[in-house]
Order: sequence, then C-alpha cells, then structure tokens
Amino acid sequence: MDLKLIIGVVIVVIILYIIWSYFFTSMEVLMSFQDAAVSKSVALTSIDSSKSNYSFSTWTYINDWGTNYGKRKNILVIPDGASSFYYFALYFSESTNDLQIYVRTQSSTSTSNSYLAAISSDTGYFTTTCSVTNFPLQTWVNISISVYNRAIDVYIDGKLIKTCSMSDVAKPIPTGKSIYIGGDITSSSKLPGFSGYIASVLYNSEVFSPKEAWDIYARGYNNSAFDLNALKRYKLQMSFLKDNSVMKSFSI
Repeated sequence: MDLKLIIGVVIVVIILYIIWSYFFTSMEVLMSFQDAAVSKSVALTSIDSSKSNYSFSTWTYINDWGTNYGKRKNILVIPDGASSFYYFALYFSESTNDLQIYVRTQSSTSTSNSYLAAISSDTGYFTTTCSVTNFPLQTWVNISISVYNRAIDVYIDGKLIKTCSMSDVAKPIPTGKSIYIGGDITSSSKLPGFSGYIASVLYNSEVFSPKEAWDIYARGYNNSAFDLNALKRYKLQMSFLKDNSVMKSFSI
C-alpha cells in the first residue's frame, strides 16, 4: 500500500477522533451565555437517573454585590416540580461574596415549597452544605462541581480547592427534570439573580476528573454552544526518524 495513503488515513482517523472526543462526550452543553439577572429553564436531556454521581461546570462574572443584597443569588438550581424540593443548588450568599453548594441526599425528607425557605432552614432538606469563601468579583471564574459517593469536589479555575463530606449519597436526579439558570433581580422574586453573567454551563452524568476540570477551565468560556474555534488549538505533528533521531517533521 502506498505510504502516502497510509499516512493520509492515519491523519483522517486522528482528526475524526479529536472531533468526536470534543463534541460527543457524556457532557451536555446546557447554556452558552446569559445575563445573570435573567432566569432561564433548560431541560436536562442526558440525565442518568440510576446514578447518584454527577458534575456541573459554569463560568460566572459578578459586577457588584449590591444587587439583591441580603438575598441568596441563584446560579443553578434543579427543583422537583411535584413535591417542591430541590436536588441541587449553586448560588452566592446573602451579604458576603461566598459560593454555596447544596445537595439533597438519599436520607433527606423535607418538602418545603420555597427556594428561599428551603436553603435557609436546611432541615432534613439539603443535608450537605459546601462553601467557598471570598469568591472573586469583577473577573471571569470557572466553577466545576463533582458529586460522587459521599463527597463534593469543588474546582475553581481548574484547581481542586475543597472536598466536602456528605452524610449520605446524593439523591439521583430523575429524568425529565429542568435546571434553572440565573434569576430575576426584582425584589419579589423567589429566585433572585445577581448583577453579572453566567456562561458555558455544562452537565456531566459522570464525575469530573482533575484533568477534565482543568481542561474545561483551560478551554475558557464562549458565547456559542459549540466552540468551533477550539479545534484550531489542536495540531497534528508527524516526524520521520532515523536511528531514533528526527530527520524531518511537519505539523497540520
């Protein structure tokens, strides 16, 4: 077989693999970019309801802490429409620049019908709270959360900064549920938002590995569901060796 044909086939296979691995992983792109003062509901289409493990990633930019001061400001929340409890919540604290993660566990029994009441009382509802203090303002920050077994891993800008223990495994998220991203900035809203932006929200039915969390951060945020420009960061380099010494190489 002609050597050029073999090389051509190898190149095509590698390029196809890169495209497949980038776009067709277990990750689901939920939202690309939106104002954090606007609430948006997105259906979770790739939920694996048999698993207690899952991951989320998002980018946030906070303009200031004055908007909805004294209220907990929603980033992501997954409610159960029937019995009015929540499976997962990610948001900022009332009056301090702290990030809060709440997870409903198997042993939880509360059925509070108010988002604010639920996360305020925290009685049998979210049995695990995980907090990150001094969250940066006026800069883009990547947040990746992995829920697995009885632990919550928190990655900030691709680095594992905290692991929180849970009293029980997380309650699986049933199929057909929706995630609410951002919130309303009106004073009467039960789902308050904040002054800033939310971008590149990802859901994964598997747990993020440290490398995956770093790769998500390194990829950056974008304002389109599929970052076609990301492929430009990949190159294929081929080298011709003689006695383990590079005689010639080229990149495509």
